[in-house]
Amino acid sequence: GKVLARNLRQKAFKDYSMGNVKKAVENFEEMASIYKSIDFAPGITAAFFSLGLLHEEQNEIGLAIEFFRKVLKISPGHIQAQERLFDLEKKNNR
Repeated sequence: GKVLARNLRQKAFKDYSMGNVKKAVENFEEMASIYKSIDFAPGITAAFFSLGLLHEEQNEIGLAIEFFRKVLKISPGHIQAQERLFDLEKKNNR
């Protein structure tokens, strides 16, 4: 499972670099699903954080907030997710 998930991660970054954000999101979602099925929290965290960033970049703020909250539920000390969530909630409440 971990090898397949890592391959999806690499594919997602390649898709992103080629401008195919939709495919990158799909790959990260599949990566998260694989990591969930093997109960590998660090992988789930990485996938959710990446999805949060991608949704933020696409100006899908509600989805980005949702993914950063999921990251913090798994890993409460995730500093980058805390910062992104704080910034987005601040922007979203204006």
